[in-house]
Amino acid sequence: MADALVAASIQIVLEKLVSATTDVIGVAFGGFKEELEKLKGSVAMIQAVMADAEKKQVQNQDVQLWLKRLEGVAFDADNLLDEINYEFLRRRMETQNRLKQKRLSLVGQPQSDSLPVQLQYLTSLTALGLHGFGVEVLPDWLANLASLEELRLDGCEKLQHLPSTAAMRRLTKLKFLGSFGCSLLEKNFTPGATSEWPKIFNISHIQFEDKPIGAY
Repeated sequence: MADALVAASIQIVLEKLVSATTDVIGVAFGGFKEELEKLKGSVAMIQAVMADAEKKQVQNQDVQLWLKRLEGVAFDADNLLDEINYEFLRRRMETQNRLKQKRLSLVGQPQSDSLPVQLQYLTSLTALGLHGFGVEVLPDWLANLASLEELRLDGCEKLQHLPSTAAMRRLTKLKFLGSFGCSLLEKNFTPGATSEWPKIFNISHIQFEDKPIGAY
């Protein structure tokens, strides 16, 4: 009777493992990669052993100890899956909260020659600050931030160009553009420079350093 209860409890855990593993095994959790590999090995072992557990339970007097060891492996794997499922839900909620965020300030490094591509999905942003990135040209996908009203560029010393004219004109709600410490970009707005001017035609308030655009 006890052996049957142990086997039944393992079978329940196994069913949960197989179901949950199908959902999460393909998700790239950086901190769980090694544990997931161990989990897959544990699940495979459980499946192989449980296939003939009932037969050995009848013929082998030591099967109770054997099943208890198997039970420990199964529950260890089950606990790990609980942790993974929690992390999956936490990250999903974190992503949803970011998607609803209105204001965001990002700090990069001079060697950061691109912006995080995930930024383009934060379509509810109304204000964005980019600080210290090493990017030379802002990507056209910034135009996906359709709610953007304020764009502040600070200390992006390698930056030379805004997104394309077509992309900038899609930012119909953009009212303020500020550049502070982005000298290469600001040079493209000095008298005689022409490449960037059409991009800012519809922006009502533009400021470089402490000067309004009219001072250039």
